[in-house]
Amino acid sequence: MGRNSDDQAVDARLSSGPRAVHPTLPASDLSVVVVTITLARSPEEARVLERSLRALSKANLPIYVGEGGSELDFIARLAKLPNVRVCSLPPHSKPSLVAQLRTAFAAAEASQPDYVIYTEPDKLNFFGKGFPALIDAARQRGRSWSGLVLAGRKPRAFATFPEGQKVAEGFMNRLAGEALGSGGDYTYGPMLISSSLLPYTRLLPDNLGWGWRFFLMAVARQLRANVQLSAVGSACPVAQRDEDDERARAYRLRQLVQNVTGLANGWTCLLDQHLAPANAMIAAA
Repeated sequence: MGRNSDDQAVDARLSSGPRAVHPTLPASDLSVVVVTITLARSPEEARVLERSLRALSKANLPIYVGEGGSELDFIARLAKLPNVRVCSLPPHSKPSLVAQLRTAFAAAEASQPDYVIYTEPDKLNFFGKGFPALIDAARQRGRSWSGLVLAGRKPRAFATFPEGQKVAEGFMNRLAGEALGSGGDYTYGPMLISSSLLPYTRLLPDNLGWGWRFFLMAVARQLRANVQLSAVGSACPVAQRDEDDERARAYRLRQLVQNVTGLANGWTCLLDQHLAPANAMIAAA
């Protein structure tokens, strides 16, 4: 994944899974693109990320990769993958997860898509079934729909994750369910984002980290856009099911703090805007 600190390595490993995404193209009159992130800090991370993105590229959708400062040879290999556009951070900018995301989202938004599918790059198991399901969700909703469709896990799949992760994510799921009005799994990661919400990605605070997703959920809620769940997430990769040591639990707790902070920031950032249209709010920021 595109981490920017030592605790990013906790989820960097990738288990075995499907090696290709079934080609599931959107309808010809609907534009769907993909946003993801990378930061390979070791040859092993580079290999698993490249393998995963090679599989994702077979979906034949434009992929905008927010790159966080990997080795140049890894970046060059990514740039040669079909459908992949590497979006490097601007010169002299401070590396961060949010900076990577803003860079990739800006490039994706410039292509004027109807929808963006965000996913972490290491969810190879998800790419086989869950990813096409989000494309189908875009088809079903059409161009005029506004909101988010969040890939979530069914209880049986959620139960396969390490205990410390389940504790942290279970708490956040309950909190998000109370805030957003519907219980379910909000913490899995991938989501479908309508074009109407893309301008708000420019407002992401630099320090949110992984809480950026909950920032966008809260903004969507305040704009009275749709926030929906789709139980298409995968079980925990077998190789990651024992990642429950002190370091892993500390990472999950920090991620929980980021998620709560993102929800709070998104909930309050529109209070003085009177639900202003996206363009007006962005201009005032």
